[in-house]
Amino acid sequence: MATVGEGADAQGGVPDPTGAGALLVQVGAYAAGLFAERAAALGLSAPQVKILRAVDAAPGLSQQALADLLGILPSRVVGHVDDLEAKGLVERRRNPEDRRLHELHLTVAGAARMDDVDRMVADHESALCSSLSSEERRVLAGLLTAIAIRPSGEQASGGRGTTRTAADRGHATR
Repeated sequence: MATVGEGADAQGGVPDPTGAGALLVQVGAYAAGLFAERAAALGLSAPQVKILRAVDAAPGLSQQALADLLGILPSRVVGHVDDLEAKGLVERRRNPEDRRLHELHLTVAGAARMDDVDRMVADHESALCSSLSSEERRVLAGLLTAIAIRPSGEQASGGRGTTRTAADRGHATR
């Protein structure tokens, strides 16, 4: 049985809403909901945003590598990539070294959409952390990173990838 502060109240029944785990779940659900709303305003789903950012950061990924990177089931990646391809944002290209594989690349329209995606992600983070000082944001990011990185070095999401900002890509303004 959990103790107070570990997820249960003094009677052992109702989870402690102030425990770190409960607060992470609450904030995560809130953040995910807002992110989904912001993504929808761009005509995208949250997983599609993740895929666009990953393909932008690492052009040429296979769908399997993308699934591994993001911790998304390969069958779901295929559907999201199909949708992004239908929207003209991503294209599959045959891998010149292994014609059984397809590499994923942003189209010109996909690269242009990244400005909107980057702005949306920055606005989302700014809104979530608006009550925090710069130092508090830095500390929070460090603490969340410590929680997210497992002892093996694997991220809790199942992937190890990072995504780049517009400035990292070398085109802060297009």
